[in-house]
Amino acid sequence: NNDSNGSSNDTNNINLNLSPTANYATSSFTPTAMNMKNPSHQFRVGDLVKICNDIEKVKLLQRGHGEFTPLMIPTLGTIGRVVQVYSDNDLKIEVDGFSWTYNPAVVTKVSYDTTTIEDMDSLIKRLFETTQISTDPNQELVKLAANGESAKCDELLKRGDVDVNGVFSSHTALQAASQNGHVEIIKVLLKHNANVEIEDKDGDRAVHHAAFGDEPMVISLLAQAHADMNARNKRRQTPLHIAVNKGHIQVVRKLLDLGCHSSLQDCEGDTPMHDAISKKRDDILKLLLEFNADITLTNNNGFNALHHAALRGNAR
Repeated sequence: NNDSNGSSNDTNNINLNLSPTANYATSSFTPTAMNMKNPSHQFRVGDLVKICNDIEKVKLLQRGHGEFTPLMIPTLGTIGRVVQVYSDNDLKIEVDGFSWTYNPAVVTKVSYDTTTIEDMDSLIKRLFETTQISTDPNQELVKLAANGESAKCDELLKRGDVDVNGVFSSHTALQAASQNGHVEIIKVLLKHNANVEIEDKDGDRAVHHAAFGDEPMVISLLAQAHADMNARNKRRQTPLHIAVNKGHIQVVRKLLDLGCHSSLQDCEGDTPMHDAISKKRDDILKLLLEFNADITLTNNNGFNALHHAALRGNAR
């Protein structure tokens, strides 16, 4: 989650790469060799890293790892800071006051002693440049929500010239706050009648973002606001599909406890059980079975759960 550090540019530290759907786009490319050369376990929060400047290489390696957006082009070849290491080893990296999800294979660690004065001067200059206040109130609201500034959000919404469902970088304030786990922000937004069912460009709703961000408490809040726990995005993935793919077992349990369907199929015919088998998550598989997941459903390749397990070499 993005945490405010009290600096003057906190309201600019928004994670603009809020795309649960994009993170599971299928690809035949498997950058195993790249990952071995640049293992993600070498990265820690706070590390300085340099992002690859080869746009085609970055586009390729970002598949299934946050994807690539043209808004990321200015970050190529620049230095950023790791602010989060996800459970699947992808990295959230802050560059120019914004945060993006990167495949660890597209960045290299930069030691402080090898960082040039010019690099650091450029980095500091860009950070200062991001302190300017946006003149777009909707943009400001999304940024504040992404950073957990609940009091400022409430104050902004009381002005009356801000749309609580306004969009910035294809996302609403509720979607940004849901992925980043800002419970107090969500309460403020819901108090101002935020729409829990608005979809982003990928069809993901706030509940999808909460599942992606590993935020079971947010899932509960959204359920209380009558959000659809079985909502589907453009790839027909439910929040449960997202949570299983990311390996967020507490979110999986919360969704199941709230009564979500355990066996809905995505655009490829895969159920959450197919996904759990693919990820070799026996703990999640067991949990799905406890909630009566259907093992007979076949995906578009004609494989049910048993076929899929055999295909993946999962004897258990």
